[in-house]
Parts: sequence; structure tokens; C-alpha cells
Amino acid sequence: MFRILLLTTVLSMIMILGCENEKNKNHSHDQSNSISKEIDNHMNHDAYETSFHDMSVEMKITQDMMTGVNIQFLTSSFVFAPENVNKVNKDGEGHAHLYIDDNKWGRIYGEYVHIGTLSTGKHSFKVTLNTNKHDDYTHHGEVISDLVEFEYK
Repeated sequence: MFRILLLTTVLSMIMILGCENEKNKNHSHDQSNSISKEIDNHMNHDAYETSFHDMSVEMKITQDMMTGVNIQFLTSSFVFAPENVNKVNKDGEGHAHLYIDDNKWGRIYGEYVHIGTLSTGKHSFKVTLNTNKHDDYTHHGEVISDLVEFEYK
């Protein structure tokens, strides 16, 4: 009886580890592989053409007095709707994705965010407006985004 239980446990672990490995086979932490970075950073988001001709986003970045930077996201014809993330798309609402030095930092659910850990030097900040289902908002085929180069001292 003990051997059957042991064998069942071992086989279950092999199956679980095999499934996890299969799910993550395209995922890489090797930052030198630009193709993997592109896949990880943009998650193959589809485009969602907005009907709002003036939808836009602008970042204002300031160095924090204590540490890191503060970022303000100014939008037009767009409302942050964190309560609807992963739900049905509704034109004009959603969240933003923030990228720092071409690496996805995370989702933005409101007008302000503080980035506490940042190395000294020049950094590239990019923000995209995204639908509730994470698709990139576009207008005339162009992703609605802003890109700011910032020198952190």
C-alpha cells in the first residue's frame, strides 16, 4: 500500500512539473535575448482601434525628494477602470501598461504612480493605453502611447 501511494505521489509530481514546464517554455529570464524580451514585454496584445479621435496619454516624470520617481499620467478620452480589468472591452476605458527600459514594469490603474527603485542614469519610460482585456488602444493603426527619456540622479 505504501509503495502505491509513493508511486502515485511521484507520478503526480512529474506530471505537475511537466505541465508547468510546458506552460513556460516560451518564457525566458535571459535579458540578452531580445526576442524573448519582446514577447515578455508586449505579451502579444492585439490592437483595439478606438472611436475617440483625441484619445491620448502623456507622462510627467519628476524625481522624488526621497527616492525614485513620481509619474503622472495625463489622459484624454480615456478613463482608468481597474474594476473592469479582464472584463468586456468598453471603448474609452481600461488601464495602462508601463515599461521601463523596454521591460514591462506593470499595470497602471490611476493617474499617479511612484517608482521607488531606480538606478542612477538615463532611463526610458513608455506607457501604452490598454483596454480592459489588455489590447493596445490604437488610432489610425498607431498605438496610443507616450515615451519619455529621464535622467535619474
